[in-house]
Amino acid sequence: MTMSISVGEIFTYIIQIKLILLFSFISCALIAYVHFLWRKRKLIIKSWNMPGPLNLPFVGGAYLFMIRPEYIYNRLTRMQQDYPDIGKIWFGSKLVYFMTKPEYIEKVLGSTKLVAKSDFYQTIIQYIGEGLLAAPVPKWKKHRKIIVPTFNQKILESFVEVFAEKSLILNEILDENVGKELNILRVLSRCTLDILCDTAMGLKYDIQRENANYEYKMDKVMQLVFLKLLQIWNHIPFVWRLLGYEKKIQGYLKTLSDLIDKGTDTTASALSFVFAVLGMFTDVQDKVLEEVLSIIGPDKTPGFEHLHQLHYTERVIKETLRLFPVGAFFLRYVSQDTDFGDFVIPKSSHVYFGLVYIHRNPKYWPNPLKFDPDRFLPEEVAKRHPCTYIPFSYGPRNCIGRYYAMMNMKVIIATVIRKFRIHCQYKKIEDIKLKTNITLRFRDGAKVSVTRRDMSNN
Repeated sequence: MTMSISVGEIFTYIIQIKLILLFSFISCALIAYVHFLWRKRKLIIKSWNMPGPLNLPFVGGAYLFMIRPEYIYNRLTRMQQDYPDIGKIWFGSKLVYFMTKPEYIEKVLGSTKLVAKSDFYQTIIQYIGEGLLAAPVPKWKKHRKIIVPTFNQKILESFVEVFAEKSLILNEILDENVGKELNILRVLSRCTLDILCDTAMGLKYDIQRENANYEYKMDKVMQLVFLKLLQIWNHIPFVWRLLGYEKKIQGYLKTLSDLIDKGTDTTASALSFVFAVLGMFTDVQDKVLEEVLSIIGPDKTPGFEHLHQLHYTERVIKETLRLFPVGAFFLRYVSQDTDFGDFVIPKSSHVYFGLVYIHRNPKYWPNPLKFDPDRFLPEEVAKRHPCTYIPFSYGPRNCIGRYYAMMNMKVIIATVIRKFRIHCQYKKIEDIKLKTNITLRFRDGAKVSVTRRDMSNN
């Protein structure tokens, strides 16, 4: 006796199998989600009334970053605008608060107990190394005690000669490109990396004249690290490798192996923005030149004794860092429940600080997009809460290289501005679109050029 099965029955069996598989998948997903809710119940309960964007199961608000990489930081800034003072977002299984109110910022950054960096920095550590930026607290305390004495006045004074020597090489390169639109970030990156290698590592690479493209490869590494940091699917090793990112980043790291574990340099990014604003606002550029000429003279090499007298130049740098904070963001791990009065940030959460919005918050900075160096006159600074301006972070874990960076920038500016007039195609701050790959960048380039200056008229 032959048993026959009709086509209709086969189709029915297939449908049943699919339904069983679908039901099994949904059941597993529900069980996993209930387990997640139970495991994170304390964070969920304590953050329940905190405003923030819509969070979806499993991914939280990570779907908001399914956009082109150059627009991610704009999305983060918009999030701060939508939830002023403080808000929250779930990034996968991590609860992240974002705050802009200076009193809240001081509570976190000024604390001697909340000094642990967020484990979001593991991606940075994996490819770039710990350094003081992301090191665990015990190692950070130990290394900071060792490193801080190396930034004393006597040692910083000895660096000025190197700053000046490398700045003269920069002038030679600029002189070869007079009248052309420059990739100013690339040019300045080579100069500051050349300085960093000489002063911090004792290495003589002559990077400004080499064609090894260190700065390009470093930029690509930072870009890939940023993608892995903020696009949640890149946290899955299989996906990261399938997209080819691991192969790319290892290729860049192979070339950079001598430099990458010694630290990275944000001074070039800051200087690229300084050059742009000097080109945009000729009156500001003329005042900087006038100050440099009156204190250093037309031909003399900048010395340590000159730098602390360049008050207007320093205010220009500070105002540039207000509008364009090159360390675009940082995060802290909350190691204990922290009471802010109206709310509590629970243990095991993270806090995100997005500096562009903090520095441009109209609540604390009147006419925030106006470039005004006099915001940093002593009497004006005294009127503001210190955490309205944190380009070098704040509190016990602030940047120990801030004086080194400021001196470096002053020497480069003083050397370049006496020989060249700087031009920029941007006309106002609003025209400049930003992106970030850990450090802040021009989305469409700096659009800077230089022409030789006729010093006979000065």
